[in-house]
Amino acid sequence: MAQNIKKDYKRKDVSLLFKQAWKTYRKSEFKEAILEMMKVNRVAFKELMNVGPERWSRAYSPVMRYRLMTSSIVESMNSCLRRTKAEKTRTQLTPWATELIKERNIDSEKYTVRPIDSVNFNVNDGIKDGLVNLSEKTCSCAKFEVDKLPCRHTLVVIRYSKKPLPDYCGDCYKTTSWVEAYAGIISPIGHPNDWNIPEDVRSKVVLLPPFRAQAGRPRKKRFKSAGEHGNGKIKNCTICKKSSHNRQNYRNAQPCQAPPPCPSVSSSTSATSKRPRRPYRCRECGDEGQNSQKCPLVPKEVGTS
Repeated sequence: MAQNIKKDYKRKDVSLLFKQAWKTYRKSEFKEAILEMMKVNRVAFKELMNVGPERWSRAYSPVMRYRLMTSSIVESMNSCLRRTKAEKTRTQLTPWATELIKERNIDSEKYTVRPIDSVNFNVNDGIKDGLVNLSEKTCSCAKFEVDKLPCRHTLVVIRYSKKPLPDYCGDCYKTTSWVEAYAGIISPIGHPNDWNIPEDVRSKVVLLPPFRAQAGRPRKKRFKSAGEHGNGKIKNCTICKKSSHNRQNYRNAQPCQAPPPCPSVSSSTSATSKRPRRPYRCRECGDEGQNSQKCPLVPKEVGTS
């Protein structure tokens, strides 16, 4: 869906607002992002509202996504589920969850905790405080109950209360569940000569689909889709210096006027670049506007007849 948004609406701020809307956990932050999108592009806003926020946003999702925002199981689990890696892991949490907890612990070192009672705590993070309830495993940032993994506010409270961390993590992040996922075995199929194939299946002849080679040399690199970022240079507007549009799409642009020509040697004789001429004087009488040939004081030569 993010690729379709980027392909249909070329403006960069629309895709950024969409990413901000679907990634946030707080409903208040979702409303801020979606209202800003309505101001930027009303067509994109109506399209997303027609689809329904519960189908693409974390804040309004009716099911537990566990930080997974894609419908492709190959993209989600292919790189993290490995039998050998699961069997060698000796920690209570999976390596991915352990690394994420480590990063969140570093980010939350400067947070302060104010206990309200034995289970409720107020955590000050300098931006938006988090209200943590350890008994219900909830936090006002909504990350704790949505991901089933302690957020930064919850980690501060767990360190403050000296509670065991695995007790507040979901079973999907524990090594025991990871190993149980590979508990089953897959039997080998053996050599093809030993297969028991029915006669009706053996009699069928399956041919390759018709193939027509394209003209020219085959491509070694595929075309990039709309959601992939290339290495091209970002073009900015020459008027406001922003990257969301160009000079032609600038809404407040005035009619463009051609810049004045650069001065050159050939243009020195033009009327715009010509310097004022000094008035010439007569060298005999000193009056302006005449020369010695037109001076009345100079006697003219009389031709011989």
